[in-house]
Amino acid sequence: MNDMMIPVFQSEEALLCNARDLHEFLEVGRAFSSWILDRIRQYGFEEGEDYITVQNLSSPDLVSSKARPQKMIDYHLTIGMAKELAMIENNAMGRKVRRYFIQRERQAVALLKQQATEVQPLEQVRKRIKDTPKFRYLLILQEQSRTLARELAKNEDPRERFNLHCALRQVNDAIGLPTEPLEVWNATHLPPSPPQIAST
Repeated sequence: MNDMMIPVFQSEEALLCNARDLHEFLEVGRAFSSWILDRIRQYGFEEGEDYITVQNLSSPDLVSSKARPQKMIDYHLTIGMAKELAMIENNAMGRKVRRYFIQRERQAVALLKQQATEVQPLEQVRKRIKDTPKFRYLLILQEQSRTLARELAKNEDPRERFNLHCALRQVNDAIGLPTEPLEVWNATHLPPSPPQIAST
């Protein structure tokens, strides 16, 4: 199977693909915008959880009745949503796409496992750097992590939650902490605070 069958790209938290590429490969036979909107409504996909929308600034859509060009909206789908859409089509191309996405997920998991073995435990970092500017920088990052976690736990807007989760993951990556997937966060649950960094 061609590895570039449908381009897959890594966001801060998940593998994504462009719904337009998926639509084209599945040979749906319907206009893209009506197909994606119908599928989202029919199967209850949620923005910020299953997909994000971005304005395609590179190519204007068809000219509207008022002769004003309109920008296209792209849908970046999680691999889980893309697999489900492929299965819904119930054709040979859909089954081929589903197998392809499973293969890409396995590759991503293998890469994450490799990266996880390269992260040092926080206690080892603390013992090595002691009370230095690096240590103080870690304390600042830890406070940022707590602040972002609190904001994420109480925010209900899908786009804001997605952005906050991306920021939290970046901060946690910098201090060697894991970040729970976005779907485990909700407005009534604040996960435990990251481990304390105590000076020695």
